[in-house]
Amino acid sequence: MIRARRSPAVIAVLACVLAALTPGQAAKAGRADEILGSLPSQLALGLLERKWLILQEVDEDLGGLSGGYILAYVIFEKPRDEVYALLAQTARHGEFRSELRSVERIRELPDGVVDEHRIKMMLIKVVYRLRFRLQQAAGRIQWELDPEFDNDLDRAEGFWELHDMEGGRTLARFGTAVDVGAALPSSIQDMVTRSKVPKSIEACRRWVNSNGTYRP
Repeated sequence: MIRARRSPAVIAVLACVLAALTPGQAAKAGRADEILGSLPSQLALGLLERKWLILQEVDEDLGGLSGGYILAYVIFEKPRDEVYALLAQTARHGEFRSELRSVERIRELPDGVVDEHRIKMMLIKVVYRLRFRLQQAAGRIQWELDPEFDNDLDRAEGFWELHDMEGGRTLARFGTAVDVGAALPSSIQDMVTRSKVPKSIEACRRWVNSNGTYRP
């Protein structure tokens, strides 16, 4: 569990950032400031420098997920609305997720879409459908397995949560939890997840920053 604590180093960085903002910009960036301030100082400074940060196996109840998931923070070099517009194009996620062999739009819903994903994990072909809930006003995209489909995964859920940041940037919080079930031992699943998530996060960051033209 991550405990909120603002170190002098983080406070100093945030003070410099907020001093450069207009009152309206500072109000929008308030949530990003709060999130950065909740991180231990070295993690917050590392995020500001590297532009992404991954925390393994978070057990808090966050974002509608029930625990045991991976949490990541990403800084995009685009305004929140532009980041949302790109990430909401869920049928294009295969452009930055190299493990996805195909993405097919199954149906559109009043508050989102259902897409079918086909991947290959350790020579095992996996087919599943995700039900995406798109909440533009809240800057949030959430997904879980479509219960109407016979999915090859036991669990697949997650979210993107976007917040305005200074300089026309966006601070995003990302959570994901995947369980292949009996098809793969848990140790192999963990190994695959730990290797794939950092690459996927960095590829997503580059894809968004390039307005969807980057390919890993």
